Amino acid sequence: MTIGRVINALCSFIFIPWTTASIGITHFGQLVLLIAFISSSAKITSLQAGQTLIQYGSAPFHRQDEHNFRQILAFCIRLECISGIIGMFAGWLGIMFFGKFVFKEQLELYSLAYYCLILIPFTNATWQIGLIQLLNKHYLFVPIQVLSTTVRTLGCFIGYEEHLSMPYFLAVWCTTQLTNFIVLTIIGIYLTRNQSNISFLWKTLFSPSTPVKGIWHFTFFTTINNFIFSCSGQIFTLIVSALVSAADLAILSVARQIVSAVFHLSSLMGSNLYPELTKLRDDKNWHTLRRTLLKTFCFLGSLAIILLLITSILGQYLLSFMLSHPAPAGCITLLNILAVAYIIAMASIPLNLLLTIFNNLSYITKVKSFIFVMWCIPLLLWLTHAFGINGAAIADACEEFAIFLLYIYKVTRIINSLPIHH
Repeated sequence: MTIGRVINALCSFIFIPWTTASIGITHFGQLVLLIAFISSSAKITSLQAGQTLIQYGSAPFHRQDEHNFRQILAFCIRLECISGIIGMFAGWLGIMFFGKFVFKEQLELYSLAYYCLILIPFTNATWQIGLIQLLNKHYLFVPIQVLSTTVRTLGCFIGYEEHLSMPYFLAVWCTTQLTNFIVLTIIGIYLTRNQSNISFLWKTLFSPSTPVKGIWHFTFFTTINNFIFSCSGQIFTLIVSALVSAADLAILSVARQIVSAVFHLSSLMGSNLYPELTKLRDDKNWHTLRRTLLKTFCFLGSLAIILLLITSILGQYLLSFMLSHPAPAGCITLLNILAVAYIIAMASIPLNLLLTIFNNLSYITKVKSFIFVMWCIPLLLWLTHAFGINGAAIADACEEFAIFLLYIYKVTRIINSLPIHH
């Protein structure tokens, strides 16, 4: 999945310039706002059925317990369908109560958001992803992501050639999400029927499942963790949109896209590092674990230098290219602040992995939720109001730095408690 995000990040350097050239910076900012609102409505209510399927479906799957696996799979599918419908209605309620705060007086955005929220039941595909992971078919994620990215790139190219308006590009994004959902669902059904050797009976979907101890508790806390980790970016966009113009929001969004390309490369490193660190922990090879962490930080240091060089030397040209408009004065400052924020976030990746393998997930959740809700949101409101999008970037960097410090505190205690020798 991380490779897919890297592919999408690289292709964004193609379809974003086509979009901005067609609809302009202001309308692109409105597009970013609408996508953030729809995505946050979907993620807030997503019950992460895929994680539940892996946690509770793994044992019956591997022992070929057809009855229990069918029950758990049906439970996860129902869970996802229900959460999608709830997300759609929650989004409509959000427009009713917070529409003026989010969309201000832009009446066109109200109607577009209402219609696009119908898509929410078809955006979350976690049980399908969970099944692919359970069957160890991770290689399927790359062609799926390539297909959805191709759909968006081709759609944006048509819009660019025909000089189409913002609603068309929003429809392209919706089509991309729908394509991703349909392909994942087809693969999920195929894998269930042909690869798992467990026939799926559709009538099980409409029959009561046998209660599984702890399944609701696990689903609830997994959902909270996912909300904290994956929804903060959309909430960041929604808060900033209420305080700056649509054009400034577009500039901030594109600047983050430029900087995040390097961050996705470090995420790819993290996904490969996790199994290695887990093996070293299981082997109690603490000396090699320390050396691996040191090498990782050296590699991240080189990425940080490359990122700062890119933003300092090429940042203005890249921003002008992606905006299809001359970059505003002071954009280098914005890019460098965002670069620092992402460099700190990159440094937190191995720390996060280390905390995870030593069973400190609850600590990670507490740190993320406390920093984001109690500190980052008030700081974001104040700095954005005072300094505009530069202030928003500063708040982003402050959030990442606070998380990094709390991670360092806990990881230092873990490292110091390990034996010095192998």
